[in-house]
Amino acid sequence: MTKFRLFGHKTNLYFFLAYLLLGSFIRFQYWSSKPSELNVGDYGGYSGPAFAMRHAYDTATREPFWVWVLKGWFWITGTHSSDGSFWTGSALGFVWFPIILFMSMRFCESYFGKWQAAILGWILCVSNFQIFHEFLGLREPLESVLVLSLVTIFLKRGEPPAWTMFRSAALCLIGSALMLIRVGYVQVLFLVFPLFFLLNRWKVRRAFLIW
Repeated sequence: MTKFRLFGHKTNLYFFLAYLLLGSFIRFQYWSSKPSELNVGDYGGYSGPAFAMRHAYDTATREPFWVWVLKGWFWITGTHSSDGSFWTGSALGFVWFPIILFMSMRFCESYFGKWQAAILGWILCVSNFQIFHEFLGLREPLESVLVLSLVTIFLKRGEPPAWTMFRSAALCLIGSALMLIRVGYVQVLFLVFPLFFLLNRWKVRRAFLIW
């Protein structure tokens, strides 16, 4: 049985932990300073429907998935009013940073090499652009997570046929989430899904027989 490891090279695990500590410290300093230019996006267009939501489909005219995420985050943090809620919403950046850092380094290590992954991790750790967008309280960091997941699952090879069924289901769920975040992903997914099933057609058929 193959032993699971976070990274293929232990060196990158050390880099990841170092970047995680340094990046979290930098982000806390940035977030706690509350720069007035931070609240410049369309945060209110999503937080408003999140607070007013009475049922799952009550998301006004905004993309529902991000409204659901904000609604869940406000519930977890005990935020019940839109007054001052931006700082709670922007604190989601502390959630996105370790996820994006890990997924990006792992993907880069798998397809490009350990030192490229270490360099990428450093850029994500200290990039002002990356930090700024993580703390806008908007959907872009979640998009990054979903797109990374989609590409990773799409490129995965070498598993038993039955696992192709799980990959297919995961692609469908992630694709649905992306379309519910930004409708423009529909065109991309119309190309991704047929290509995936074309490349894996024999495994998909065998998986159906196994099931």
